[in-house]
Amino acid sequence: MDIARRRVGQFLPLEADGYACTTEQLVDVLLAVSAQKETIEQVCADLQIKVGAETIGGYFNAQLKVENLFELQEAVNLALQTSVNSDLKRQKLEVAIDFHDQSYYGRSEQTEGLWVGAEAKNGTTKVYRVATLYVIKNGYRLTLAIKFVLPPDSAKEIVEYLLQQLSKLEIEAKCLYLDRGFGAIEIVRYLKEIKQTAIVACPSARENRRSQSVVCGTKKLSHKARFQECETRRRRNGNDVVQGIYNDHEKRSESAKSKMVGIHVGWL
Repeated sequence: MDIARRRVGQFLPLEADGYACTTEQLVDVLLAVSAQKETIEQVCADLQIKVGAETIGGYFNAQLKVENLFELQEAVNLALQTSVNSDLKRQKLEVAIDFHDQSYYGRSEQTEGLWVGAEAKNGTTKVYRVATLYVIKNGYRLTLAIKFVLPPDSAKEIVEYLLQQLSKLEIEAKCLYLDRGFGAIEIVRYLKEIKQTAIVACPSARENRRSQSVVCGTKKLSHKARFQECETRRRRNGNDVVQGIYNDHEKRSESAKSKMVGIHVGWL
């Protein structure tokens, strides 16, 4: 916790000059809201902070402005990357990129609210979205970069930006894992272009037949038959194309309503 406080205090522009509210309190509330996924009101009550939640929120709104979103993003990435051990550099590691959504219930226009569209969940199709990149080593995950996803951003631009952040650290992705939000043709083409081995989760044929047809057409095939057909296409077209599909439903929650498949883009 002390390390997190120092890192936030060093890289984020948070400061309180009131007699009752201190910079330390702002940092504590921000960390608690992020870690516990609670509201400012709940955190202030838990921490028994005498200053009202409206006052704390006022400081956040005044200092973490949407106009400075890019600068904030760069500050967060710098804070994350400062902790990287030199032992991780110049290594090939497993890397994953995920989306994280926060439901939005406001009425602002998209250009003003900067929300993005998503599948219906929690009573809304509008979300604030952040993409994160983390490396996996010895079973542990270390987040190294984030990107605030804005309405104009494409999936390719998001992946490209995060991989650039990884390249700055002199870390190479041995295998890149992408969640279902990146299951698009432009992503497969981009990975092929940069010769990046990857596994991309995508909706099953029931959810998105087009995603499956990228690899093995629209025919109804068993898992084994799908993989064999993709292997046949790989041998015919070369090693730099999609190698196969794996069924990922066993890794998901038992309560999941639909199965997932993954596109495996590999280089031999």
